[in-house]
Amino acid sequence: MYEENQSSVPESFMMLYVKQGQCKPSLPRHELTQRYELCEDMAMMLMDTVSTQQFQLGITETDALAKCWHGLLETPLLINSDEAENYARGKYQVSDQAHQDQREGTPS
Repeated sequence: MYEENQSSVPESFMMLYVKQGQCKPSLPRHELTQRYELCEDMAMMLMDTVSTQQFQLGITETDALAKCWHGLLETPLLINSDEAENYARGKYQVSDQAHQDQREGTPS
């Protein structure tokens, strides 16, 4: 199997590029995969930013996440608004899972 077939792009991300009335994304698979990987990398980098904002500003994780999301919307050079929203939802889900694992004693 080719390496490019090994990476999986979640359906929720693919749906960002499916126009109404169509059933497949408007981007070629390779470009869609690149966009997804960029967003995933950005999400991982911003996890520390969210934690730092919580500590330095004394705000909740949800508020820190909202600040990051708004920052992404203000400078749409790398990712578009739909991708920024997808990041925010994904970050929140990752954070929820980490908190749940921590409560259950499972390493993240």
